[in-house]
Amino acid sequence: MKDKDKEVTASQDSRAAESQFAAEDKEEGSPAHGDIEALQEERDEWRDRCLRTMAELQNYRKRTERSFQDQLKREKADVFRALLEVVDNYERFLGVAGERDSTGGSDFKSFLDGATLIYKQILAVMSKEGVEPIPCPVGQQMDPALHEAFLAEEGGGEHGTVLEELQKGYVYGEMLLRPTRVKVAR
Repeated sequence: MKDKDKEVTASQDSRAAESQFAAEDKEEGSPAHGDIEALQEERDEWRDRCLRTMAELQNYRKRTERSFQDQLKREKADVFRALLEVVDNYERFLGVAGERDSTGGSDFKSFLDGATLIYKQILAVMSKEGVEPIPCPVGQQMDPALHEAFLAEEGGGEHGTVLEELQKGYVYGEMLLRPTRVKVAR
């Protein structure tokens, strides 16, 4: 019986010691509790750093995409500006050819119809991409943001009134590709 009593006493002593250590760990002043708090603070700092880094990466991706789209839009605008010269030449050609159409034969009429079709296709492609002509401003006040006063003439209306559109202007979305060249009243 003595051995059995010794085992029970040893078992009780072991449990008492474990509960004493557990109670000490829970006390705020204990070294183990301080280590846990320090580790939790370090964990929270690393978590905060991770979240901030993820947010910075997401913002970087957005800035990069926006920058790419802006660059693409500028490059397209350069192509459209060059294409506007071709459109201008087509308009001049169609204007002159239309005057001569009445004297030409059926071959010339077919040629003129084909050229007109090509001109309309060019404008349709540009329109699909977002390039639009600036509406004709004749009779309205000149808007310096959209119009360029190329000539001025005495009379014909109030100062700054557009008398004639000399060259069409175009916008690409919100971007001005080329201002409308106009004749204004002085």
